[in-house]
Amino acid sequence: MRNQRLLGHLPALMHGKPKSVLVVGFGAGVTAGSFVLYPEVERIVICEIEPLIPAKVGPHFTKENYDVLSDPRVEIVHDDARHYLLTTREKFDVITSDPIHPWVKGAASLYTQEYLGLAGSA
Repeated sequence: MRNQRLLGHLPALMHGKPKSVLVVGFGAGVTAGSFVLYPEVERIVICEIEPLIPAKVGPHFTKENYDVLSDPRVEIVHDDARHYLLTTREKFDVITSDPIHPWVKGAASLYTQEYLGLAGSA
């Protein structure tokens, strides 16, 4: 739980006053939910490749994720994060991800120089 929260709080605190946030992966919504606590955040985009995850998992963790799915600032995008970053024109103050293990099928591409460069330009 601490790890998931830190992936939200550390970049928010380092930025100072983020207005727009992209969270790659939903999991239990704890990382995304960390941003609910920041009133200066105007938009939280959650990019989740599997549509069932937020709908089926999120409600079981509303206490831990601060009921992130009910926050009006949240938009869920069902897409691969790399594809989303390549096709969106939106820029984000903070880009972070729910803890995604590199050995999980498809996740290794989120640990490449190409992806990090793409995230750095978004």
